[in-house]
Amino acid sequence: MNERPKMLRVVWRDSVGDSGWHDADDTFSVDVIESIGFLVSEDKDRLVLATSRLTIRHDGPLWSGMVTIPAEAVVSKKVLR
Repeated sequence: MNERPKMLRVVWRDSVGDSGWHDADDTFSVDVIESIGFLVSEDKDRLVLATSRLTIRHDGPLWSGMVTIPAEAVVSKKVLR
């Protein structure tokens, strides 16, 4: 079986977009998101978490429920295990 990956709690600021027509003074709130998952990868540009992993493969795990978070959006992160 593969080595157990780190499990993280990541707090990050999300982006907001809308394709409708708006006045210039219309604003949208920027939400703060909390995500918990397996650390798939991390570098200077991004952090990738997954909610599930399939470990019975000999050539490495498969991941599901992945989210890629830009490094600039990360407010905090904590290793849970």
